[in-house]
Amino acid sequence: MADLQFYYDQTKFAIINIRINRGDIIVRTKDDELSLISSELIILTLTLHQLSKTRLCQRYLDLMINDSVRQKFIVKIKIINYIRQFMTTILTRRLTSNISLTNNRQFWSWLNYVWNRYDRKRVQEIGPDRACAEWLLRCSGSVRFKNWTSITSDYNAIPSGGPGQCKLEEIRAIKACITSDGFAYLDGLTDLKKIHLEKCDQVGDGSIIRFKKVNDTLESIALIDLVQISDNGLSNLSDLKNLKQIILARLPGIKNREGIIKLLHNELPKCTVNYDDDYPPAPELKDK
Repeated sequence: MADLQFYYDQTKFAIINIRINRGDIIVRTKDDELSLISSELIILTLTLHQLSKTRLCQRYLDLMINDSVRQKFIVKIKIINYIRQFMTTILTRRLTSNISLTNNRQFWSWLNYVWNRYDRKRVQEIGPDRACAEWLLRCSGSVRFKNWTSITSDYNAIPSGGPGQCKLEEIRAIKACITSDGFAYLDGLTDLKKIHLEKCDQVGDGSIIRFKKVNDTLESIALIDLVQISDNGLSNLSDLKNLKQIILARLPGIKNREGIIKLLHNELPKCTVNYDDDYPPAPELKDK
């Protein structure tokens, strides 16, 4: 702050240079600014706790020394906190209102989209069988793996291990939130034999088209209480040549029932086709 060549007395410069420590408050110029080149230094206040050299470069030094700067900072923080609380309140009210009233359907549609979105990276990481099981269980479905004697709907029951160590044999979705997009997870399954879909309102014709991915192993299909299945969708079952059993019941979108039954009998002579609207509902419906 001061240099010997500008100081009025060399002896006094040496004395005050020894006495001054980092953090001391010294005399200011007439413009109330710290002097960079001064001819005389007068100590006004000694510091009791010296600041480190690195802390002198920090912005909060002003907060420690200058009360006016500190008060401005406090006011600024209060304003920011008020704006943040105000915006949080407004957004929360709007979100709650939208979900509970007019946009409830949109919210659940978005959630179903997220749950049924095909995750290629996850499939590569854990294998198609485990990835397909995760998709079904998070959408309220259930599965059975090879050599298992019972169905499970417990997400934590999915067996661990690398890709290919567990094989999916049965898919069962009763009043589940699965969509046609989710059936992309059938790709890569090599042991799937049975699919049972019942009261899944978002399952459409596109789902049946994706059954072709497991054409080589699929033996049994049950489609019950599916409002979006049409004649065109059911006609795609004729391409599944290894089917041994087809159960159909309460499909309001089917207009030509007799024609569909005839088509399936002609194209799948080894398959038993049971189209009966009195077919009993799944026992799981009692719990849902």
